[in-house]
Amino acid sequence: IKHFFQAVLECPIQTLAKSSEVLRKRQTLQERLHCMQGALAENSSKIGEVVSQLQSLSSWLAQVPDEKIPVVVPRVEKVNIEGEGRFVTLCQNCNFTCHDRCSIPNDEDKAQCVAMSTSGHC
Repeated sequence: IKHFFQAVLECPIQTLAKSSEVLRKRQTLQERLHCMQGALAENSSKIGEVVSQLQSLSSWLAQVPDEKIPVVVPRVEKVNIEGEGRFVTLCQNCNFTCHDRCSIPNDEDKAQCVAMSTSGHC
């Protein structure tokens, strides 16, 4: 056991700067993946809307022009999280929640959020 502790004492000291950098990059990649998943889900929803509208249009073209055609328009619900201690980052460019568990409470500081790029886009 004495040799083990002597060997440990002789080992060179390593900084953890690389480890913290890797963790920061991992968090950034996870946030970007989350944003991409949300964007894919939103685009999938939009494709579903277009398909539904095209089906309505094609059925309308086969019917008498005086008839009304029902069109389904999906609605997005806004969830009030005020007072829950949760913060989100909502991209002002795409109107999409880029980061649903953000640690930055102030809107003025959202440019510091890991989900945002230096240009202010998610």
